[in-house]
Amino acid sequence: MFHMAIETDFSGLVTGRGWPRKVAEAHVNDQRVYGWYAVTTIQKRVKKFLARWTPGWMKKVWNKMFGHHDDLVVRPKEGIYGSEKIGVFIDKHVAEFPENYWSVAVDGNTSSQIFFCKQGVFEYHPDGHKETISDIPVTPGFAVRSSIAIPLFFGSIPFSGKHLLDGSLTFDGRTPVGAVKRHFNANAEDILVLDMWDSSTTANWFESVFWKSVWFLFCGGACPQGGRYPSNFEGVMLVQPQVDSRITLQFAATADEKWPAIMAGFESTAKVLEQYGLLAGEKLEQANNILERFAEIKKTAKLKGELATRTQELLTEYHLW
Repeated sequence: MFHMAIETDFSGLVTGRGWPRKVAEAHVNDQRVYGWYAVTTIQKRVKKFLARWTPGWMKKVWNKMFGHHDDLVVRPKEGIYGSEKIGVFIDKHVAEFPENYWSVAVDGNTSSQIFFCKQGVFEYHPDGHKETISDIPVTPGFAVRSSIAIPLFFGSIPFSGKHLLDGSLTFDGRTPVGAVKRHFNANAEDILVLDMWDSSTTANWFESVFWKSVWFLFCGGACPQGGRYPSNFEGVMLVQPQVDSRITLQFAATADEKWPAIMAGFESTAKVLEQYGLLAGEKLEQANNILERFAEIKKTAKLKGELATRTQELLTEYHLW
């Protein structure tokens, strides 16, 4: 039996046009949660940045404009977007919690890991002890919404007196391998890990410093850009496809833009499964044939929608679409 730990890594893909203004508005407009305190938090973090990298005269200007305030560690409860429609869509098509599905979120107040599965809801505290919150599972839509609640972008999900955020912020990092080992007592060699990342997480030096600085100013160390680096990878079957960051967090990416990302995952997974002897013979031949034909499609598709149409036709031949 194999377990899968999967991370789509939305939080590291902050590339939408005009998003800094929207993030700022999400902070300062919601008086119920932040009001003035969010502004002072950002001010304080800017001052920390200035203290290290700017000359004395600029520090004096900043202090004159904004004064001195205590820093706050903030994980935003409100975001730019709501995720209700995502939950409704999922629950419409998946009525009951699947037997082999699980997901994690983080308690924004305590940093505990919240584990959703068919058997119920469980809380793993930072000190290691486990607590059963409910022996009745939440809806699939609720579990997904909780696990993708990226601070600043999606609002947190209220649950049992907690506010839940993206699972990449737990102590297991952006890909929860530790959760599989802990909850299912799974051996490393029985775990297939799909750690999705994109070119923005391996950007050049300037881009890396820029994104980390912005993320810190708005969320501090409580919301690391891209999620904490995953741990517990030793001995697992690790798949790490590289996805083009240009389509991320745009929510209106075309099918022609999405399919190369999907096929990047297919290619990387096929290679790892072949490496461990889990993909061989006729199935391996079919996988390689699909990849060769997709490479040709990418080279020759010129018209709008052509790449998507031809890719779907290709996968349909192999009963994969």
